[in-house]
Amino acid sequence: MWRKISIFWVFIFGLVFFQDTQASHLMGGNIGYDYIGTLPNGMKRYKVYLFIYRDCLNGQSDFDNPLPLAIFDARTQKCVKTISVPFLQSNKKNVTPNLTSNCPPNTLPSYCIEQGYYETVVDLDTNTAGYHLVYERCCRNDAIVNINRGQGQRYLATIPSTNLNNSSPSFSDVPVPFMCVNDTAILNNSAVDKNGDSLVYTFAWPYAGADTNNPTPSWMVGDLYVPPTLIAYKTGYSFPGPFGTNGYTMVDPASGITYYYSTSTGNYIVAIEILEYRKGVLISKTRRDIQILAGNCPANSKPTLANTPPTGGQTVGSGVRTITV
Repeated sequence: MWRKISIFWVFIFGLVFFQDTQASHLMGGNIGYDYIGTLPNGMKRYKVYLFIYRDCLNGQSDFDNPLPLAIFDARTQKCVKTISVPFLQSNKKNVTPNLTSNCPPNTLPSYCIEQGYYETVVDLDTNTAGYHLVYERCCRNDAIVNINRGQGQRYLATIPSTNLNNSSPSFSDVPVPFMCVNDTAILNNSAVDKNGDSLVYTFAWPYAGADTNNPTPSWMVGDLYVPPTLIAYKTGYSFPGPFGTNGYTMVDPASGITYYYSTSTGNYIVAIEILEYRKGVLISKTRRDIQILAGNCPANSKPTLANTPPTGGQTVGSGVRTITV
């Protein structure tokens, strides 16, 4: 199965995408928070942020403006605060990699990936149980081949005890990965943690959230927290096998480096979760959904070593084979 291993940017050249892109827009994203400080009245101040990725070519919906964010008390499970987070057009950014520079003409259909960024500040009462931060939206991109259509996504983060003054891990890269079929892709999902906590990476079952009947649900203060539902996979796909029975996934729990393998073209959803430990105790979880785009790529040319070095350069070694550097 491991025929050859290539780093992320190798995969984006020669990629062929998919025809079934009829509706909706969500391609994934994540929610996080930064502890800012303690106010004179004892309340804790946090910056809450969301990264959301959408199909900006075939998607039918733009980024929500405003975005309805709900905050739940983890002890009482009641909604204690709702916030309408405005969206600034200056926070919209096209993050589509250049797929055409090294590809034959007319081999790549157009594709567009857009990043939306939201940010707000919230003040919360001290609470040793912590809080849930929740946003839901429908619907995911219909180009996705491994899940049933019409499903949304829940963006969920948990603030642990406010006494910990915790900030969530922050992902280091933009999740717009492309890969070639029949080739193992190595993608980076690492994160940094301001508190210096120990991070453990794992795959997670993606969350569903909202539906076509209520694509942008909102909550009211006093509403009870509802645990997230899990995404429904199509027949032949599953959480252990998001690329089907012949596919492959693996994550290095220490580094966040992930390995993917697919034998079929298509758009696939996976989720990466970070377990955050402080002094050996699990204090929080952070996750992000990723849409991986697998396509057909031209075969790699095999490298060759000349028996005689080309003119110029410095020759290293001796014998029949020489390498010029």
